[in-house]
Amino acid sequence: MFIFSHTKRRLFILTSSLMLLAFHPPNKDVDELWSDFLRHTEKTDVRAIAEYFDQLRSHQPALTDIDLCYAITLVSKWVEKGNAPPKEKVKIAILCGQLWPESDPEQPYMPAFFYEWACQISEENGLEDLASEAQADIINFYKHRYLIDKSLPFVIALEKSLDNPKTRSRLTKLHFKYHTLAQYYYRLNKYDLSIKYNKKALEAPDADYSVVDRLNIMNTIALSYNRLGNYQEAIRCYDEVIQTAIKIGNRDWEYIAKGNKGMVMLDLGKLEEAEQLLEEDFNGNLFSGQVGSALNACITLASLKLKNKDLVNAQKYLKIADSIEDTLGVSSKTILTWSEYYSLTGDWEKAYKYRSRAAEMLDSINRKTTTLEIFRAREQHSLLQQKALLDQKLLEQKNARKADKQYFLIAFSLLVLALAVFGMFFYLKQQKQKIVQRHLQERLAESKRELERYVRRVQHHNELSQGIEEHLSRVLPDKEQDKIKDLLLQFTFSTEDDWKQFKRLFDEVHHDFIRRLHEQESLSFTPGEIRMLVLLKLEFSNREIAQTLGISLEGVKKNKQRLRKKLQPTTDTELQSLLNH
Repeated sequence: MFIFSHTKRRLFILTSSLMLLAFHPPNKDVDELWSDFLRHTEKTDVRAIAEYFDQLRSHQPALTDIDLCYAITLVSKWVEKGNAPPKEKVKIAILCGQLWPESDPEQPYMPAFFYEWACQISEENGLEDLASEAQADIINFYKHRYLIDKSLPFVIALEKSLDNPKTRSRLTKLHFKYHTLAQYYYRLNKYDLSIKYNKKALEAPDADYSVVDRLNIMNTIALSYNRLGNYQEAIRCYDEVIQTAIKIGNRDWEYIAKGNKGMVMLDLGKLEEAEQLLEEDFNGNLFSGQVGSALNACITLASLKLKNKDLVNAQKYLKIADSIEDTLGVSSKTILTWSEYYSLTGDWEKAYKYRSRAAEMLDSINRKTTTLEIFRAREQHSLLQQKALLDQKLLEQKNARKADKQYFLIAFSLLVLALAVFGMFFYLKQQKQKIVQRHLQERLAESKRELERYVRRVQHHNELSQGIEEHLSRVLPDKEQDKIKDLLLQFTFSTEDDWKQFKRLFDEVHHDFIRRLHEQESLSFTPGEIRMLVLLKLEFSNREIAQTLGISLEGVKKNKQRLRKKLQPTTDTELQSLLNH
């Protein structure tokens, strides 16, 4: 029964993994999440695996479908090699099949592989319930891909389990399994079996269908009765759907059921009732936005009007159908109805034109169907054909990784060299800055010593001048004393050259002090006041200031008084404190 045997299964999962790795390098985030999951999960069962996949789906940035396929492959390989109980293995295999992305173009049959794997493990270990669930999943998988013939072995096995009362009593999800068989037989046009299993699905003790799902199943039962020609049962089922839909306020199913019932009335020749139901279906679907259903109802109404020879209304509905098809695309059914209309009006040229156009469309559809069948057949055998390509891709990937490793080593060496050069440059720059700083500190210390020597020389000069002046005042007349005083003043600090030399030394020690005084525009210090402030900064006494500047003590006191008015201090002590800040 199994398409994938044990050996084939190993080959399939191996080649699938190789394809994923060859065309798409693995996402490191997936590897890290899987490693964290195995480290931190105490009990690795289907619930934990489901939570792991939920974590993958909520991962930011979002993982691609390829990344999800890779993650599922990791889980399946772990399950195959692990010691998990058979029941957990089956549940995880089914979960892998359900989660495999439908958009994966490279491995479209992977879900079938997982479902068949689950079936095989279940049958080997007597897990009847899980085996029937996996069978239902694989039937649905092949049904959606129109591979009905591949579902047959699993349909037979599932029917055998459901028809055996003893086995059925041990099964769960009976409504799901019955409904799967009903859909399978409806696709095969076995409408009697579809009705049987749909009714069993509704009557199953564990059936938990919503009202809308029940309406869907009842509508399918009615359609099956209609296909079998049992119109009375079909009408009864449609009426039940209509009444239930009206009761719960679901207009969509109300109009769908009315349209389907109208088609039955049309087959029965009850044209008036059919027209009324189809018009309700058309107007309701058009109002609710169900343009596909509205189009079908519109074309049917046009055909009904043509049967009644009502060409005006037939043309009206056909024009409405054309306007709807501007959005949905042209259908051959509409074109054939136009051809019938022009035949009744006698315009044989247009009737032939529309009939030819419909034939071309049907021929194109048949060609597409043939091409699709060929594509599916080739797709089923593509796995082994890609093996050589996979080997080549893997070799190229290995060589690329080797080249990348070499490039990485070269880049790393260049980076280390660049860091070494930068470090040497930074070290030399730091050493240069230290030398410059040490030189500046030595120069500042030398300037301080020179300034101190200059100040002491000035103070010594002032003391010598004062002694000479006092000695001469005792031995010389007043007239000669004035001449000597004028001569002594030439050796004071009042000359411009002395001031420049002193200012140079002072600026080197007390940075920007004189410049800041000049910037005080609101105070407008005079050159004499600046010299006075400089000497006060050096803590000269009034007598020393008078002797240095060559002015009297009284002049010093007046100058200090003017400075206090400008700078606001009330005493000499406050003035000195202000200058030291």
